[in-house]
Amino acid sequence: MSLRPIQPLNTVRRFRGFTIVELVVAMSVAAILVGVAVPAFVSISQNQRRVAEVSDLVVALNYARSEAVKQNTSTGVSVTANGAWNRGWTVCCTLAGAQVSAMPALDSRASLTVALAATTPLSVAFTGSGAQLSPTGTVVFTLCDARGHVAASAVEVSPAGRIQAGAKAGYRVDQVTALTCPGGA
Repeated sequence: MSLRPIQPLNTVRRFRGFTIVELVVAMSVAAILVGVAVPAFVSISQNQRRVAEVSDLVVALNYARSEAVKQNTSTGVSVTANGAWNRGWTVCCTLAGAQVSAMPALDSRASLTVALAATTPLSVAFTGSGAQLSPTGTVVFTLCDARGHVAASAVEVSPAGRIQAGAKAGYRVDQVTALTCPGGA
């Protein structure tokens, strides 16, 4: 049996905690980490939103083209803007004349413009051979967000019906021609 020394009654146990300096340093490090992480998260979020919206447009165009080929129609199957491309679009029409599918409006922070020379077509139609029925010429869709033309994405539909999404942000499919966004952003 071992003997323990008896502590006097006036001795107070000391609990070790954080000092105010340690707390301030820890809070400063946390603030720096948050300051770095939040802008990176916003950028990743914007990129993912843009990729999803471009993907939705490419899927709708490819779907209209494949429906036109499947139906072997001369009147075409089209992707039509709901008043403006930002408000969404509809894939139309089947042999019965019914709407095939619809896409809701884009995120309010994004804009989608479409150009064919000097005109702004409100629909792109494909024939039974898969070629573009209307309009004639390469149609260029440009998707922009608050970051402007440097982060813009392009989707192009050639007269032969080939649908391509640009691989490089801020440029058309050719990766040479820069995109422009509404308002010069």
